[in-house]
Amino acid sequence: MSKDYSFEIANLTPSVLAALRSGKYPVSDPQAWDQFLEETCNAERVLAVLEYPSIDIELEMWTASGGDVLDATEDDCDVSLSYFVCLQASDGTWCSDEHADKDCEVDFTADDWEAQLEADMSKAAVEHAKQHGFSLTEPND
Repeated sequence: MSKDYSFEIANLTPSVLAALRSGKYPVSDPQAWDQFLEETCNAERVLAVLEYPSIDIELEMWTASGGDVLDATEDDCDVSLSYFVCLQASDGTWCSDEHADKDCEVDFTADDWEAQLEADMSKAAVEHAKQHGFSLTEPND
């Protein structure tokens, strides 16, 4: 069965996956934190992209600390996930829309977390398109 979208997991290093599984950045381990910062280079990153012909959805990971743990409390380093939506116009350009009104519902400790993520992102894209009257396959001008 052919899919009508592409799906790519990106920037998911072992330390990022560990943060997703634990729900926290590795603030208690300075060496792990340094490695994490080196791998991410910022406090918000796109971990996966699911793209239909005219709408894409990105899984973003971020924290309240903004990546600065020097003055951050432990709660500031809780990992947060959100889906962000982009739309393709008739001229082929992509533009940002908004965050999808759907939480990421994936168990990153499960063996099938990748399949869960793909299905959850597809569901988020379809729900967002329906909710806002966007097309998955035709330009959204």
